[in-house]
Amino acid sequence: MSNIEVGRIPENCKSPYRLLVVDDEAGICNLLERFFMAEGFDVESAQDGKRALKLCKDRHFDLAFIDIMLPDIKGDALFAELLEINPDLECIIFTGYASLESAIDAVKQPQVVAYEVKPLALNSILNTVNEVLARKQAGIELRIYREHLEEMVEFRTSELSKANELLKKENLERKRYELQLKRNERQLNKLTNSLIKLQEKERSAIARELHDEFGQQMSYILVELERLRKITPEAAGTIDDLVRIVENVSGGVSRIYRGLHPALLHKLGLSSAIRTYVEEFRNREPLHIDLDIDEIGKTDIEPEVSLNIYRVLQEAMTNAARHSKAKRLSITLKTSEDCIELLVADDGKGFSCMEAESGPGVGLPGMAQRATICGGTLNIDTMIGKGTKIGMNIPK
Repeated sequence: MSNIEVGRIPENCKSPYRLLVVDDEAGICNLLERFFMAEGFDVESAQDGKRALKLCKDRHFDLAFIDIMLPDIKGDALFAELLEINPDLECIIFTGYASLESAIDAVKQPQVVAYEVKPLALNSILNTVNEVLARKQAGIELRIYREHLEEMVEFRTSELSKANELLKKENLERKRYELQLKRNERQLNKLTNSLIKLQEKERSAIARELHDEFGQQMSYILVELERLRKITPEAAGTIDDLVRIVENVSGGVSRIYRGLHPALLHKLGLSSAIRTYVEEFRNREPLHIDLDIDEIGKTDIEPEVSLNIYRVLQEAMTNAARHSKAKRLSITLKTSEDCIELLVADDGKGFSCMEAESGPGVGLPGMAQRATICGGTLNIDTMIGKGTKIGMNIPK
């Protein structure tokens, strides 16, 4: 009893840690065993190396208190054998016969955490126990964290691999979809181009029939009316009315013919055809039209390009007159070394492009397709209440 200084063990060093006390003095073994058990530790004791080795084989210990001098083996040699059984075991060496050499030899092993001299100072031992167990607990938590981290890394790596595979599949599907979309777009453009060309062909055929058949019939009617005027002078007033009606109908048919088949476009070129069309438009629509166009002859650009620019102009002017409630219309046609630019602007009510494109009409899509046929672009700048600008840019 005189060799033991009694102290208090902190709460954080209690169970579930298991301690092994090895000392050849039964009094010290019993006292330390009772003391640590009272503090909540699971404690076993042995008075020789053989008993200590057996206990260590049967149970796992976290910390051992070993006397340096035992009857059958030195304390440091015993601890070396104990480590072979339990590699995680740590040790506090104590003795009643201290020397510098024995202390140095004892602490050479890395898991010998302290060297205490009898009489034992429990406060010092408890501090050491606190540190050892706290470090051991930190090591356990670190090991658990590392294991958990490895599991998380493995899981995340697996998830990332799955995500990458899914992304590859999605990218492959997207590329397939894009390729199919491009093929569909090419097919649609090809079909639309064919329809536009067929439409122009039909317009030309209808225009020829109007010119050849209807024009001849109108001429025949006028000749007959003049003959009737001569043989029935008393009906001259009625005949004059009929002549005016026939001439009006003939003029309307001529306008339809020129709209269907702009002959001036092929004879004199784009600029002359536009001037003629604008003049006729002025005569039938209450719009103030500003015209600013460069001279483009019939040999300056391809006939197909001239025709598509002319058709876009017709559609834009017709839309302005029918739908925009515009009072003023501005038409600009400019040519440079690089491109031809057409701009048709009105001061009307404007419209929603999205609603116009989703509507039943084919005006805007048709205009855009005509620009595409020529390798150009169509730009629409409009806002409800702010008027509309339609620009067509065709590279040379």
